Amino acid sequence: MKYIKILVLAEILLGLLSLLLSGDFTQKLPTQLLDYILEYKTEPLDIFWLIPLLLVVVSHLVAIAGILLDKQWAKPLYIFTAIIPLVAAFFSGHVVAHELIAAFDKANTFVIGMAVALLLVAKTET
Repeated sequence: MKYIKILVLAEILLGLLSLLLSGDFTQKLPTQLLDYILEYKTEPLDIFWLIPLLLVVVSHLVAIAGILLDKQWAKPLYIFTAIIPLVAAFFSGHVVAHELIAAFDKANTFVIGMAVALLLVAKTET
């Protein structure tokens, strides 16, 4: 369980780094990409996607807290809320990001995958 907690903490760190740096590095993109982002961001987010997105994000944060507090119910919730965004990424369309932000996102996805793998194969502690 110790390694899972380390991976979950690494996920939090990488997610925060990606989130904090995204606004700053987005401004350093070429003008054509900035124009594309501005055009894309002006479209309103459909309520059909907003409610499930908020539900998954809040559930994932609850699962992270549960894993850090050694709660058994958090394991399946974490696995479910970690896999849902990977499946949804196939339907999200094009994503434009600075390469440093994309690197943090890929590293975060890798860390989440390792945590899910450990949760799936680890013996349950009672």
